[in-house]
Amino acid sequence: MYAKRILLLLLLSMCSRHYALAQGKGMSMVSLSEGIVTSAELNGVTSTSYMDIPTSATGAFFLTYRYFFTNRFAIGVSAGVDNVKGPLTEGNPNVNGGQDGTVGTYIRNSATIAPEFFVKYFRHGRVMIYGYAGIGYTFAKLEKAYNPQVYASSYQNGVNTSYGLPPYLSSENPVYANQGHINGQFTPFGLRIGNMIAWDLELGFGYKGLINTGLSYVFKY
Repeated sequence: MYAKRILLLLLLSMCSRHYALAQGKGMSMVSLSEGIVTSAELNGVTSTSYMDIPTSATGAFFLTYRYFFTNRFAIGVSAGVDNVKGPLTEGNPNVNGGQDGTVGTYIRNSATIAPEFFVKYFRHGRVMIYGYAGIGYTFAKLEKAYNPQVYASSYQNGVNTSYGLPPYLSSENPVYANQGHINGQFTPFGLRIGNMIAWDLELGFGYKGLINTGLSYVFKY
């Protein structure tokens, strides 16, 4: 009986020690999360001709590391991927004078890496409220496959026979292109529930999406 009590006290003391360590300076946090409605998914959704209309996305998967240099502030880096696909349309004819209808499909595979600045607003017990912002770079590979009718009506033997076509139409079909641009994330509200291992829920906009959720782990070397 006494041995069980001693063991229980030791376990409680270890948990309380780790809980204390999880409060701030010198701690590290690693998180794995998934986001939806990201900037990569919305990229290309414009009123111009042959715009992207996302209909399927894997979600943005991100791995994030943060280091608390004070009890409240942390710096870190996020890296993740985001894949989206859907139809290419000629846009809204009431906006650009074009024709309505689908002219093909597209697939965009993106990878993003970005440093981030994190601030803890409040913590009580197992609940922490926080926010963060980041700015980095997104690399993307794009495939656009035009319908054979569209391709045939614009090209003969690989030569463009029409005028006024978008410059990205090519004599090849599908068309492949590498893209890159500066990208950011602003998350004014984040909720973390747990101690060393916790569930996170974030609301923001950018490379991690409007809604981002996952698990995080706090530790010290």
